[in-house]
Parts: sequence; C-alpha cells; structure tokens
Amino acid sequence: MKIKYNNETVKLKIEYLIEFFFLHVFYFLFNLIPLKWLWAMSKGLGIFLWKVVKKHRNIAIDNLKKAFPEKDENEIILLSRKVFVNLMYFFFEFIKIKSIMKKKNLNNYFEIEGQDTLEKLLKQKKGVIAITSHFGNWEIEGALTVALGYKLEALYFQQSNFLADHFFNSIRTSLGIKLIYKKFAFRKTLKALQNNEIVAFLSDQDARNDGIFVRFFNRETSTVKGPIYFALKTNAPVVLASLIRLGYKKYKFLIEEIPIIKTDNFEKDLLINTQNWSKQFEKLIRQYPEQWFWVHRRWKTKKNVS
Repeated sequence: MKIKYNNETVKLKIEYLIEFFFLHVFYFLFNLIPLKWLWAMSKGLGIFLWKVVKKHRNIAIDNLKKAFPEKDENEIILLSRKVFVNLMYFFFEFIKIKSIMKKKNLNNYFEIEGQDTLEKLLKQKKGVIAITSHFGNWEIEGALTVALGYKLEALYFQQSNFLADHFFNSIRTSLGIKLIYKKFAFRKTLKALQNNEIVAFLSDQDARNDGIFVRFFNRETSTVKGPIYFALKTNAPVVLASLIRLGYKKYKFLIEEIPIIKTDNFEKDLLINTQNWSKQFEKLIRQYPEQWFWVHRRWKTKKNVS
C-alpha cells in the first residue's frame, strides 16, 4: 500500500505499523513513571544496552580510542559506558519533555550562557544560523529556544519509517518547533532567515560524499556544508548552540558566536569557517565527552586523496 507523506509517495509496510504501535505504547507507559524514577533507572539500563548492543558499543569504543589516544583501555571502556547511560537520560528526557518544558520549570532547570549574544545577532535582522549537534539533549535545546520566545525552524532528514517520523515530529511541533524537511530546505531556509528566525542545522554526523573535509579530533572528517553555505550566501550570523546536561533536571544552554570569515574565495571560506566551528565543537566535546553521540560512524567516509 502506498500513500502520500511530505509530498512524496511512500510505501506502508507492516513493520512500520508494528514499530509505530510500540512507540505509542512505550511513550504512554513511560510517561506514567516520574522522571526521578526514570533517571534512577537510566544507569542500569544504559549499562545493559552497552552489554547487548554489540555493534554500537564497538563503534563507540573504536571512535573513543581514536579520539583519545592518550586514554588507556579501562578509561575508554568506562567512558563508552557513560555514553550509553547518557543516551538513556536523553531517551527518558525526550519522553518527559512536555513536563520538563513547563514554564514554571525554566528558571529552576536551565542556566543560559550567551543569550545576550543571540539577542545582539537577531538585531541585525538577517536571521541566525544555529549549528546544533547530537550532544547533551538536542531535543530539549530546540524546545527551550522556543520557550524563551524565539522563532525556530529546524532542518531534518525524514526517517525511513514515515509513521515513526510523524510520531516524533508531532511531539516537536507541539512544542512550537517548525520543521524544514531537508529535501525542500533551500527555499524555506532562505525565507526563515529573511523573517529573522533562527534556523537550526544538526551538523555533526557523517556528510558522506556531499561533505567538506576538515580536521576533527585529528582526523579528516566529512562535514556538512549547509550552515556555512547559507551564512556566506545570506550574511546571516552563526552560533554554535548546545544543551549540556549538568545533572538531574539541571542543564546549561550554551550559545557561542562563530565569527564568519568572508573573502572573495567562496570555497576557501567554506572550508575555513567549517573548520572553525568544528574546532569549537571539538573543544566542547572534550569537556563533556560522555554527552556526544559516539555510537555513530562519524568517520565512515574517507577522503579521496587521488
């Protein structure tokens, strides 16, 4: 059976329906449990996942070894376990995100650094490009941006299971986040910037052969061009935005301006500015290594040196 979704024809598969059903069941059941209890469960469940999800455990360990060659085997193993525990924190926080984002909680849960910078950049009336990542809790980051009174549009890739895609996106849009499907990103991104909105680019995953190679953890890394491309074309300012988990119900929203270097050499500018934000992001990861998404094959695409 084929139906229309996001202006495309997609095939409805039985496994999509099963996954969609269990998403609703888990979302409903876990929402009945207080966040405090879920948080307490996260360590045990994270270690359990680390033991049974061998493929992603090995990816995380391999990535960490290459990123931190100065760490010994025991340190790497311990850090990889912390990565899985933090993923469980993220999972449960996302389930409870509507509760976390209640207005009465904002002052108690969140510390904000760099909001004055964001305000200054928005006064330029060119919009703001926010480079975001799978770090800390990126879902809360988007919801918090809206809760602070800003207009936010976030680019996203559609999941293969369009029913699961709709499930997660319905939660995001209920929090006031507007979504830009990346297939239609160019026109909608330009319009959002012209309307002086914040446009978020999740920019930390392997960009395959479409990316530009920069140094990241001392390795050539295929990195998305999108945020810097739009910054150079529109003169919109750029920030690196991150939501750092400090503890139970304690977060730091960090907003850092990335000054854009612009000359008459577009390709060189694209490379230099992408390298600059990647360097700043690496610095953050080194401070809180357990909070990044090490289970992704970030260095899968190799640079063609021929």
